[in-house]
Amino acid sequence: ITINSKREVFINQEKVDALLLRRRLEQSTAARLNREVLLRADRSVPYGFVVQTMAEIKNAGIEKLGMVTESLEERR
Repeated sequence: ITINSKREVFINQEKVDALLLRRRLEQSTAARLNREVLLRADRSVPYGFVVQTMAEIKNAGIEKLGMVTESLEERR
């Protein structure tokens, strides 16, 4: 999952409404045994928004949540 500087949320390359993130994750991981997600956020995204997104991920039943420390700027 990626959060860009505009606070847009993506699952892989697909933009997802942040309010629907939990439902989308529940649907996509329902049949999986390994429920692991990596989260990457642009450094300009407010901490509170990142924490709120993390809570939605955990509430969707994701058992393992990892953080990617590489910033989006470094990837360019």
